[in-house]
Amino acid sequence: MLRFMFVMFLFAGSTLWSKHASINLQKALALRLVKTKVLSLGGHQGRCAKLILENLTQDSMLVLVEAGRKLNSLEEMYQDILLVKNESVLLARRETKAVIVNGFCCQAGRSSPCKNSISQANEMADSNLVRLARYLNAYEFENSAAQHAVWAISDHHSTAAITVGNDSLTKSLREFVAILKDEPLPWYTLETKSYVHKNGEIEVIPLVLRGSLGLIEEENDYVTCMVMDELGRPTIFIKEQWLGKGKKEFPIDVPLTGIKKGKYVLVLKTKDDVLARKEFEI
Repeated sequence: MLRFMFVMFLFAGSTLWSKHASINLQKALALRLVKTKVLSLGGHQGRCAKLILENLTQDSMLVLVEAGRKLNSLEEMYQDILLVKNESVLLARRETKAVIVNGFCCQAGRSSPCKNSISQANEMADSNLVRLARYLNAYEFENSAAQHAVWAISDHHSTAAITVGNDSLTKSLREFVAILKDEPLPWYTLETKSYVHKNGEIEVIPLVLRGSLGLIEEENDYVTCMVMDELGRPTIFIKEQWLGKGKKEFPIDVPLTGIKKGKYVLVLKTKDDVLARKEFEI
């Protein structure tokens, strides 16, 4: 009997839910059915903003807040935020309700929003950011990887920075972003560290370049691996070692602390020949 009553309760609840008019936020705003206000919770990634929705009608409604919506800061110094998760908000007639939304900075050159700074939620982002947001809505990634994916589109940061400790978890995201940018998938990844300064400015510091070189060696060779700058000057010595003949994967792990931003070339060579030459940029 209790089980029957529980099932009936769930059925009744789902029936009541389905009776509410369902509408996405874009259409609700266009028809002036709702008003919005956005307050920052302080921060630039994850659940970092409060979206306040006011129902202006005499009817209840279910509002879908779309992944891909951009929260535009009203203050030039603060970043806009790209929402990456859909949110469904049930509003009774004339009700005002707040929901915490999930998003990421899409203006790396500006400061992280301070608490209670105000934004607008009146428009969607550009098409590639919307596509990325929908992808991030469908799949779960660590905040750092999602943030670098957004910056790779919004601020043309390196796609190689979309990585976490277990890189197999983010390779698909890196591939998706490379397709959006119409660029080859980088052969390497960049481990980075983001620092938020006291004034809110964000600095992204490259720490380590990682990758692998596929080789087929016909004989045993003593090889040297190094990084050279655009002028061909040696910049980083990586290692020297004997390399046996046959098919090889030569792992690359290059500390980048103190290295200036720019274009570089990684070279693997013997005394007489260059075995591999790979370009990268930091």
